[in-house]
Amino acid sequence: MSQGGYDPVAEIMFNQMEVDAFFLEYDDERSGDFRPLRFMPGDKTVVLGLMSSKHPRVEDADEIKRRIDEAAVYVPPDQLALSHQCGFSSTAHGNAIPPPTNGANWRARWRSLATCGTTSRDADGCAAAG
Repeated sequence: MSQGGYDPVAEIMFNQMEVDAFFLEYDDERSGDFRPLRFMPGDKTVVLGLMSSKHPRVEDADEIKRRIDEAAVYVPPDQLALSHQCGFSSTAHGNAIPPPTNGANWRARWRSLATCGTTSRDADGCAAAG
């Protein structure tokens, strides 16, 4: 499993890979800060995986907006999109994500998805992805 920030690979990866978007996990401290985004070319979209499916807690919308603002220091908001980190894998085999085991967990996941859409609309220029 990979861990640590994107700094060691950012400049080369962002500028040499021929893709339209980068889906980046930023849902915990393991991912590091947003400084590597300074290498992002102007023609790429950055999908920020700020919300986690690793726990049933629903992230605070104001905290997510604050983190989008932090990323916008390095990349213009119209290049940013918000998503859960779910589906972003640290290994070729994927990450085991336990399914919700009861109604409360399902409701928390749905609230989290709703928060993603609402927050992206409230954040200046940021789109929801996912």
